[in-house]
Amino acid sequence: MAIPGGIFKGKKKRQEEIRKETENRLPDFWKEKLNKVRVKGTTSKLLEVVLEEKRREIIKEWIDSGRIEDCK
Repeated sequence: MAIPGGIFKGKKKRQEEIRKETENRLPDFWKEKLNKVRVKGTTSKLLEVVLEEKRREIIKEWIDSGRIEDCK
């Protein structure tokens, strides 16, 4: 299922909320990897996949709960 891009149009605050929630929900192992990435400035494909999957999970949860609207 594709997450509609319309959710983010003009919603920098919403993007920031999702980013923070994504980081908060990561297991400790991935939080450590993310912190190392910030220092180095490079990221692994696997970390990118984990972050994207967590973002999708949060967006779906928020759509289901009515916190954000689905733009289908």
